[in-house]
Amino acid sequence: MPGLTRCILVQGNLVPDKLPGTLSKTSKNCRQKSARFLLFDETFPKLGKRAYSLGVIICESGLIRSVRTLKRKAQNIPDQLQDVVGEHYQPDFFLTDLAVTYGKHLERAGLNLEHLRDLVHLIRQIIRLFDDAVKEITLDTPKSLSYKQRRKQKRLKKRLLRKFLRPILGTALKAFSPGYESVCVLMLEGVVSQLRDPDQILQTSSVQRLTKRLERFIKKHGETINTLLYLAVTEDTPKTTNALESTNSRFKPFSLIAKSFRLVTGQNFFAGVALMENFDVKSRGCNQGTNAVQRAGINLQDLGATDFFSTVNLEKP
Repeated sequence: MPGLTRCILVQGNLVPDKLPGTLSKTSKNCRQKSARFLLFDETFPKLGKRAYSLGVIICESGLIRSVRTLKRKAQNIPDQLQDVVGEHYQPDFFLTDLAVTYGKHLERAGLNLEHLRDLVHLIRQIIRLFDDAVKEITLDTPKSLSYKQRRKQKRLKKRLLRKFLRPILGTALKAFSPGYESVCVLMLEGVVSQLRDPDQILQTSSVQRLTKRLERFIKKHGETINTLLYLAVTEDTPKTTNALESTNSRFKPFSLIAKSFRLVTGQNFFAGVALMENFDVKSRGCNQGTNAVQRAGINLQDLGATDFFSTVNLEKP
């Protein structure tokens, strides 16, 4: 990390203004392999006196296409989304976590992309619905029972309900397993039918709420799940934003350096880190022996550089 910092900083100052422009040029103005996904998320390095967030955009190849400090999210995020799309990068899908504001930001940006949600977050949401059904269970007991006895009965009732819900939850989670992509939503609808069946589970008020919430979940996300799984099987596209979250984690060590910068300088600094990351050849994992620029098929002639140092006119250390 210190070596990288010295590469990005020259005599204590950031290489001026060239890094964000170069990153943007890499993103949209160079000929490249077709990319269909735009993955967006925020990370939260502490910049200045307030904890401003950092918007990060990558594609399915893992290429960091944009980083921007977000002071006014309602304005900055749509601007960032609009700026990253260009002649050679015109994605079809917008993949994020379940934050409801991202859909509104996409509309403000004026981009006609299909908004898909991270599969891991969707699974976590289902698990949370089942957990809430156990937590929200009510208990009708005689008033003569002491507080301690009522608590004991409630714990027993929760344990019993959890026992009955566990195999049904197992079916819901199995729907997302490899090999079940074509019937995933159908299996979730079958789970709703199981929850409605009084012969399988006692129809308590919390179970009835769970049934309604799961129905709303399928209605809201069913089409997204089908599209995401179909693309993953047929085109090997990402189902989650795990690659983006992994990218965000690489920015966190540098936030200790950038927290003393002004917002514009901090943005330039993180753009330099992103550019270095794009040229970094991985030594392990599924991308071993390649860098993001290669995987995205960026035309180096259009870029006018072959590595990080030549891109920003620095001598190799």
